[in-house]
Amino acid sequence: MPIHGDILREPTDPRWFTQAGEYRDQLLIDHAHCEKKAARMALQMINAYPANNKLVRLMAQLAREELLHLRQVLDLMDARGLRLAPLSAPRYATQLHASLAKNEPDRCADLLICGALIEARSCERFAGLAESFAATDPQLARYYRFLVKAEGRHYANYLNLAAELLPPGKLAQRIERLARLESELVNAPAKALRMHSGPLQAA
Repeated sequence: MPIHGDILREPTDPRWFTQAGEYRDQLLIDHAHCEKKAARMALQMINAYPANNKLVRLMAQLAREELLHLRQVLDLMDARGLRLAPLSAPRYATQLHASLAKNEPDRCADLLICGALIEARSCERFAGLAESFAATDPQLARYYRFLVKAEGRHYANYLNLAAELLPPGKLAQRIERLARLESELVNAPAKALRMHSGPLQAA
């Protein structure tokens, strides 16, 4: 699935992948937190839009898969002696959600587009991390390659649901606006390297 070509407007800054090797443990812990947040978002969508049967079914499946991924990441962490410690979060998701429409069905569509963007960016970064770690950490590289396919289904589900709520022209406008913002946020210089942060800013 051509994740980047479909919705992302800018690729990840190459410096982020260069820095990832030095912060591998922190990224794995943050990854676990990201899986928790993804499951929580799916459950929040179910609670917010219970009358949309298709959305509820797909979000229920997505939540189950995200929780499975959380267990898998925790298994990797256990094998490496890591624990799920609190970490500071980037402003990425917060700023994306701050730009949501206020009225329905635009707000629901925006939530779904944000979900698609987050999943698409995850896929792009998992693919890059798999390549970066192929020689130094083959176990982690294999897992990231697996996640590219799994999370790609989530991306497609989010985007397909959004397409059912808005006419094509309006959908394209909303995607463009949110995708541009996503690219700015994900590549902004960061104080701490995270799965959805930009590269570390120069000291």
